[in-house]
Parts: sequence; structure tokens; C-alpha cells
Amino acid sequence: MPSLFRKTLFLTLGVTLGLNLLCRPAFASAPGVLPDEIRLLVRPKVSAGLESVPAAASATPAAIAPGGKLARYLRFKSAPLDSLGRRFAGKAILRMCPWDEREGTLILRFPKGRLSAKAMADAYRATGKFDLVEADGIGHGHGASGSAIAADPDDPFFNRQYGLKNTGSRKFADIQAKAGADIEAVEAWAINPGSETITVAVLDCGLNVNHPDLAARVWANDSEIAGNGKDDDGNGFIDDVHGWSFANDAANEGTPGTANVGDDLGHGTNVAGIIGAMRDNGVGLAGVARCRIMPVKVLNRDNWGYYSWWAAGIRYAVDNGARILNMSLGGEDGNVTSLRTAVEYALQKNVTIVVSMGNERRAIPQYPAAFPGVVAVGATGPDDQWVKSFPWDTTKGSNFGSHISLCAPGNAIYGLDPANTSNYESYWSGTSQAAPHVTGVCALLLAQDPTRKPAEIKRLLEAGAEDGVGDPSLDTPGFDTHYGHGRLNAKLSLQAGIAVAIRPLAGSARTGSPSFGNAGRGRDITGRLGFPNSPSAVLIFHGD
Repeated sequence: MPSLFRKTLFLTLGVTLGLNLLCRPAFASAPGVLPDEIRLLVRPKVSAGLESVPAAASATPAAIAPGGKLARYLRFKSAPLDSLGRRFAGKAILRMCPWDEREGTLILRFPKGRLSAKAMADAYRATGKFDLVEADGIGHGHGASGSAIAADPDDPFFNRQYGLKNTGSRKFADIQAKAGADIEAVEAWAINPGSETITVAVLDCGLNVNHPDLAARVWANDSEIAGNGKDDDGNGFIDDVHGWSFANDAANEGTPGTANVGDDLGHGTNVAGIIGAMRDNGVGLAGVARCRIMPVKVLNRDNWGYYSWWAAGIRYAVDNGARILNMSLGGEDGNVTSLRTAVEYALQKNVTIVVSMGNERRAIPQYPAAFPGVVAVGATGPDDQWVKSFPWDTTKGSNFGSHISLCAPGNAIYGLDPANTSNYESYWSGTSQAAPHVTGVCALLLAQDPTRKPAEIKRLLEAGAEDGVGDPSLDTPGFDTHYGHGRLNAKLSLQAGIAVAIRPLAGSARTGSPSFGNAGRGRDITGRLGFPNSPSAVLIFHGD
């Protein structure tokens, strides 16, 4: 049956100025120095009768037995587990989410050199006392930075943000920009500028919460009193006024991290600024959406993090009111149940998750991008081309594959500097920078209708994405593995949101299917929006 909705939009190409960039690599996208330890994630069976490990089980110095072996596994009150603990020289037992008794995953830490992680996991699994035994995963952030010399330093900094408006007048990272290769952010803001009632959690390497272009956007836990050393709101975290850091838990034995969410790498502040930097404040750059930013630190200064940090960070963000999670990070191990179940937990709580695809220029899936239900984002450049080579390493490019949702600008994206708050001369490149563009549009879509669920937001993003903007051999009609459903367009997704928000009119005549676009770029998106076939309605929009 034909669709019940018709919608015609006339698009206008945005205007922007660019910059000629001289890029130098700041760090590679591969993880930094990794820890010399093995970590297992285990979940005891209820029937096993193991003594529960308290939240601060490892806060006190380890009990060292003769010969230097730890006796800590005696807490399990199980001879087989006690024997394994001594055999593998176990270092500590931590709760992955000590604030939540329902989430019983434990982290067992061991030094390397005794046996492989697989052999250790097999040994614990063989005791029959656990529902889950798996090696903790490690992944890393999906972006790298560079510096730039501004061609016209007196120009407004917004003119550097080709991803939001682009006339194709300049080069970025030696790439000639193309007019219209942007997400039409300005046109989208005329429809809905966002809302500070929407909280976006940025799971990254931290945030400079005092940056003048972000400070007014940072989420605040109003029920917590800063610096009093108490868990005022009873959520399991002391002094978590502006989020929480799960990274580097080895330095905080037995605790779930620290309230210090400071950014010691720069990646997190850059990502957060793309999403929600203050707009129209006369300072710096403009974020995609008006929203609140909740920093959740799950990457360390070397740009890597354990999956258990990520899983705990997801649960913290969800439990403390985040509606959207931005995860500009990933790892290739998709078999870590604790991370997958944390993602499922968020989706079940109606929290949208946006994840970068990765920067290896490969089709090998990374996680959580390849988990069902998330919005997986690849990168395009100022010319709307799929990014084959990043300025910081020409052998690296945007990952691709059948799990991709859409692409967004991710090459040479100017951002905020956490260390020098007056510096707007640096840019980052990676799918890390593409994902927050999409996250910002998710915040606009939720501000438009706060009742929307993750599947609907994902459908609106994909429905509004511009198809056929890149190399025809890669950006083929309809879905493809390099562009997904197309390049992000904030205006078209919001317009699609208007269409689905209007209730059908009883007895109205059917008038065809929705069509979006202009200048030959129109397309039928009925199937992509999933409009119902009944009852009937008439929706006709002309212009903006």
C-alpha cells in the first residue's frame, strides 16, 4: 500500500570559510603502553555460595602470604578458588559496578607471565562456580590531533567548522572543501536548537569542565555536595558533582575510580565541544546541540581503556540520567559479555548510543560499534569523500562494514583545547570526530520529542542522511558499507521528525510517500522511516 505521508523540502546550501591546515601527528590511534597484567571478568552463581566481595574489598593493602603470594581469594571461602588465587598470584578482586548490587560482575586481576588469559579463564570456568568467566577487553579512542596555521586568524572561529556549514571555498588538511558537504546545522537550529534538559554522556578520556566554551554546558549532580567526602545522593559515588572517572582503577584498589574527570589527553574535550560547545556566546566554536554534557572517564592518558571501565561507565551514565551516550572508542574483541550486556542495559533504558567505527581502514568490526541497536558512525571529509587517509597517518582511514549506520564529517575537525582554553588552532581527525556530530543531532531529535526511543532516533538519522554525495563506486544508491545510509544531515532528520510526530488524520486521502531533497537529490524514504500503512493522513510541507 502507498505511504500516507508526503513531504517536500527545498534545501539551501550553507556558507562557510575554511582554512589551509598544516598538520603534524600528535599520537597514533593505536593504544599506548598497556598494563602488565591479565584481568578476568567473572559472575558467581547464586548457588555457589561465594562470599560477596564488598565495594572496597581492595582498598586495604593486600595480604601477602609466605613466598609473596596473595591470600586475598580466601574471601571466596572456596578451596578451589583459593588454590587458583595462589597458583596465579592474584593481585586483587574488584566489583565492576560496586554501587549496583544487581550487577554482580567481579574483576580478577593477575600479573602476566603465569598462564595466558584463556588458560586462566578455563581454570576458573572449570570450577563450576561462575555463570560468566571471560577475559577483560581493551580498546582505544578513535581520533588523533594536529595543529594548524590559520589563513585568516581574525575570522570568526565558526567559519572553521566546515562540518556545520561549507561553501567549498578553502582547503582543510590539503583537501579542497566542497560546497554543501555539511550537516546543515544552521538550518536545523531554526527547527530546534536543542535543550539543556537533554543530558549527553561523553565516555572518553575526561573533560576540562571549566573550559569557557563548555563550562555552562557541563552536567551537574545537584544532589551532591562538592568536596565534603560524602555520597550525598546515595548513588554509590562520593563527590561525583560532574561525572566520574573509571579509568586507571589499578591506582585506586577496590574503589570504582575517582571524581576527577579532568582531561589529560584532549580527546574528550574535543569530542564534547563538537557536541555541545556554547553557541552565540562570542567565544570559540559552536556545538551541534544545546544540551548538558556528562563526562564519564573511561580512557586513560595513553588513549586506551578496559572494557570493564566502559561497561561500568555506561551503567553509571544511564543510572544518573543520561539520554545519549557518545563512545568515540572501540576494540576488536566482541566476545566480552559484560560490555555487550551494558550496551543492552542502556538500550532497554531508552538511552541512545552513538559509537565511532574505528580508524583502521578495514571491514573488521570493532565494538561497541558492531553491537545491535547502536548508531555506528564512519567519517567523511570536507569534500564529502569517505576518509581513506587521515592526516596523522596516511595508512589509516575510516572503518567500514555492514554494521555502519551512517557517516559524518570527521577529518580535520577544529575543536577545543583542554590545556590552553584560548587555543582554537588545532584540529583532530578520526571517526571519533564524526560520531559526536551524530550525537549532537540525536540531542536535537530528543529535544524535538523527549519520548523517542533509540530505534526511532536511529531510524530518523538514517532517513535524513544524504545518499550519493561521495565517490559513486563507494557511495552507491541506498545502503552501502562505506557510507551506510548516507552522510548525516541534521535538517533532514529533524524534518523527518516533524513528519512522524504529526498524528494521522481520520478519513484523509492518501497522497503518496515522503520525499526529501533538492536539486535532483530527492529520494523516497518511506521504507527508511517505517511509516504505517493505516490510518490515512495528508502531510504537505513546502520550504522550511
